[in-house]
Amino acid sequence: MESNDFRISLRIIWAFIGASFLLIMAGVVLKIIHLPLAETIILLGLFFFFLVWIAIVLDVYNNNIRNKFFWLLSLFVFPYFALIIYLVRRKVLRER
Repeated sequence: MESNDFRISLRIIWAFIGASFLLIMAGVVLKIIHLPLAETIILLGLFFFFLVWIAIVLDVYNNNIRNKFFWLLSLFVFPYFALIIYLVRRKVLRER
């Protein structure tokens, strides 16, 4: 495995992003209509998101990419948006 690859599959990361988004949205809907377990579903979605976020932060930190400080700062300020943009633009950002 190359040093610039994720430790886990990129498909798993995308699946975790989708699962976290869907769980958070389902939890919000359940919370709005006052059904039980809404908080648990939201926390599960946030847990999946946090796992992916840590993997992306470690990927940004360990790889030689351009504008490393910008990406780390944007991951803190705009977590979902920056995470998705980074995954889409990841190959282009690598320094040669």
